[in-house]
Amino acid sequence: MDIKRMNGDKGIDYLVNDSLLDLSTLQDKELIILGERHREPEDEQLVRRLIKLWKPDYVLVEALGDYTLLNTTTKKRYLKLDESKHYYGEFTKHWIEISLEFNVPFIGLEYTAWSDEEFQRLSLEETFKIRETHWIKLIEQYRRKGNVLVVCGDTHLRTIKTSQLGDISPLYLKYNGKDDSVVIRSAEGEIE
Repeated sequence: MDIKRMNGDKGIDYLVNDSLLDLSTLQDKELIILGERHREPEDEQLVRRLIKLWKPDYVLVEALGDYTLLNTTTKKRYLKLDESKHYYGEFTKHWIEISLEFNVPFIGLEYTAWSDEEFQRLSLEETFKIRETHWIKLIEQYRRKGNVLVVCGDTHLRTIKTSQLGDISPLYLKYNGKDDSVVIRSAEGEIE
């Protein structure tokens, strides 16, 4: 069941551990990390397919801020909040709507413990390092409870060092190519 062409002629290639994605190879994995291009319908479609076919115990999503949406009641309560209350505004609300499609807990992955002043003082490289380190801790916490699907921006799975973002992604280094986990990125990712 190759997903090489998901959207007719337009098609998007997805890479898993740097090879073309074949969903049938994911059944024995404990962790799937998907690097999405924010707000791309093809990537959201892939998230939905992964949840339906792989049936994770938890879905951790960067765009949900620090929300813990364990059941439908909680999801609906957060959906009623004004968009301005959400960490990423309308984008967070959109992911709450997606979470309502599934009977699986959705957990916000974002690090939110810093003050506005602290955040402003830090470089982009420093914020990425703090956030991605926090994400690894959350991923490991939920992996102890069951299978986990992680959805984060593709840039957080970068395979190269950059002057603005720093080293290769610690998420990519820790989880890519392991027997029990896979990293899925769009071949049209935000950065190498």
